[in-house]
Amino acid sequence: MGLRVGMVTPRYPPGRGGVEEVVANQARVLAERGHRVEVLTHTNDRAATGTVREGGVTVTRYRGVTGSERYPVAPGLYPALRRAAGRFDVVHAHHYHDAAAMAVLGLPASVPVVFTPHLHGGGHTVAARLMHLFYGPLGRRLFDRADRVACVSEAEADLVASMFPTAAVRTTVVRNGLRLRSRPPGPYDGRSAPLLLSFGRLEHYKRQDLAIRALAHLPGWELAIVGDGPAGPELRDLASRTGVADRVHFPGRVSDDDLGRWMARAWAFVSMSEKEAFGLTLLEAAAWGIPVVASAIPAHREVSGLVPGEVQLVTSGTDPQSLAGSVARAAKPMTKVEPRSWVESLSWASAGQSLEAVYRTLAEAATTPINDLDTRPPLIAPRT
Repeated sequence: MGLRVGMVTPRYPPGRGGVEEVVANQARVLAERGHRVEVLTHTNDRAATGTVREGGVTVTRYRGVTGSERYPVAPGLYPALRRAAGRFDVVHAHHYHDAAAMAVLGLPASVPVVFTPHLHGGGHTVAARLMHLFYGPLGRRLFDRADRVACVSEAEADLVASMFPTAAVRTTVVRNGLRLRSRPPGPYDGRSAPLLLSFGRLEHYKRQDLAIRALAHLPGWELAIVGDGPAGPELRDLASRTGVADRVHFPGRVSDDDLGRWMARAWAFVSMSEKEAFGLTLLEAAAWGIPVVASAIPAHREVSGLVPGEVQLVTSGTDPQSLAGSVARAAKPMTKVEPRSWVESLSWASAGQSLEAVYRTLAEAATTPINDLDTRPPLIAPRT
């Protein structure tokens, strides 16, 4: 029997980013498995407000008031979730670092809540760190309200346990899935120069600047930094100041097909991010056999363990010349698309099954009469 699932997220496609992709894929897979999924989210586009059906998922977008994609707040979302509470078997809120998830604090205690924090620790900017001081107490209430904290990695679960110790016994790990993108054969634009690829949101903590500086030590190479975000202008300026602007591509947001073409041309993929809850871009690159060079942060070490031999880890504070040497040693031209055998076990279909198990356990426990407590289904065993 299908469940009625409400998902609360600060952003949803066509907005692009890691959280957006996670929520969209979770919603899609759950709908394919026969569950009724409704997404409540925020938009700055007045014309996009309202409810639509997208790929079997009901999506309602509420008008934001801040005008900011970094700090979205849509006041209409909060009372709407309270009014809708009775039609959900479980509500799944996403993202500790944004305000949308706080809407679950207004739900009746009888409504089971799953919370996926996508936790990085403190804020990434001075403004974000100041905001964390303000809403820190609300954040603790959010962890206390959650019947299950579903982290996307063991690394994130460890961080939750260190920052919010009382939530540790209600924490489980439901890893992100892998969506295998199309990679058409042949180079993106007819050129054959070795290409170093990075894709994802352009944020200072993701350290795309190190890839630009490393390019100065990779003569004949080009670099593609695919995506957009607040660090974009500084990265373009850095490319000019270091004399490599003619070898750096900034295509911005691209379609899946265009990203596939960049991947088809890549000799190596790099991510020197300082903080991640998971490491989905590493998996996507490794799935097609692109050599991966990544910072040795906990989330990346975990991904490396999932796909042995696919990821070369380097010290987070490595210098550009050393990073260039690591890239050159790992690199190889991509002449044939060879998906890895481990792809299916890390797919979104597999992740959807794990998430469904969490939902069902909570939904069944919530509907068991009080006098039948001894026969309620046990909660999923917490991490130890």
